[in-house]
Amino acid sequence: MKILSRDIRHKTDFDGVALDVGDPIALARAAENLLERVRSNTPHARVDGLLVQTMERGVGEVLVGYRCDREVGPLILVGVGGTLAELWMGHALRPAPVSIATALEMLAEVPGLAPIRGFRNRPAGDLDAVARAIHTVSLLALCKFPAVLEAEINPLIVRSQGVVAIDVRMVIEAAGAA
Repeated sequence: MKILSRDIRHKTDFDGVALDVGDPIALARAAENLLERVRSNTPHARVDGLLVQTMERGVGEVLVGYRCDREVGPLILVGVGGTLAELWMGHALRPAPVSIATALEMLAEVPGLAPIRGFRNRPAGDLDAVARAIHTVSLLALCKFPAVLEAEINPLIVRSQGVVAIDVRMVIEAAGAA
């Protein structure tokens, strides 16, 4: 479960996430506690609600995003996802669109993504599925939707088979903005 608020970008920074909630009674209790913590930590934040979703696990987490830069054009970024996104300095950046082969190259060049590649005999993630997700986001980044200036999937949970997007953030251009 996580807080829904346009004023809170990193939910975990404000204690706005509850994991492994097991049953409806625990869910109600966790919701109360989560709302109390968030209101205490960020009293001026608008709270739009709570999102309850299935707990997902995998071999790692990836951040996939894009930004439509007015000077350069659409850029695709790939890096370590989840709560470690800001800690890892390694990332890969390419202009859009990104082919699946280029997406695989991007995954190979980010040192912090070694665990999803099967580092030290850990189970490898489905790199082809991650590459397809990167490719698909890069197609969206071609700015067919000019009001979407930025979009980010974080985390994209990488499983041994497949991927699942857990959280998505978008920056929309205000109407009439230049």
